[in-house]
Amino acid sequence: VRLHGLANGTPAFSVAASDGKTALSLAPESALASAVQSTVRSGCDLFATLVIDEAMPLGPLISACAAIERMEDTLGLRIEPPPAGYPYYKAFLPNPAHRDPTNRPMQPFELTLWASNSSATGVLTLAAEEWKEGASQPVYRHVSWPVASPRDLLPPLSGKDTPSVLLVFAPESMAYARLHPYAAVAVERQMILYVFTGRPKPAAGSRTEARTAP
Repeated sequence: VRLHGLANGTPAFSVAASDGKTALSLAPESALASAVQSTVRSGCDLFATLVIDEAMPLGPLISACAAIERMEDTLGLRIEPPPAGYPYYKAFLPNPAHRDPTNRPMQPFELTLWASNSSATGVLTLAAEEWKEGASQPVYRHVSWPVASPRDLLPPLSGKDTPSVLLVFAPESMAYARLHPYAAVAVERQMILYVFTGRPKPAAGSRTEARTAP
């Protein structure tokens, strides 16, 4: 299953056989769902690899991944693991509650990205919880690193006893091509990765210690 750009504002899919030849071009989600349902009802087990067009904006990409998840849950579509270096599609379907640091079981790395010319730059942040005597909520101390390219992630992510989870925050309009090199760093390090659109929600009582270099 290939996820293309938008067709009349709707994510466009195509389905190809294992030999790579396109069998169906399907724009709306309902058309893909009908094709999946017909195939499964005919007695076939339908396994598919999701291939995402690098030009796809993150907002529609997330909507399309939600549609794929519904087809897995209700229609019997089975999505294979992605190619090496690419995130699994459920990385784009995080728990919305985890946007708020106070709702997380632990504090991960946060990578906030924004568009810069033909690529993306941003800042990597790690929060530590500090509990004061008698307090009902922790105070969050943030350490941040400027990120100009994916390789800038490596020193912080390689630190001793660092989290194995990375949350990425990026604009809905950002193309997947700009996100993917950063996501690949986490995937190659076998980290848990989730992608949100927009900016992270700051925790109450946060303070930040900036690092001038990764």
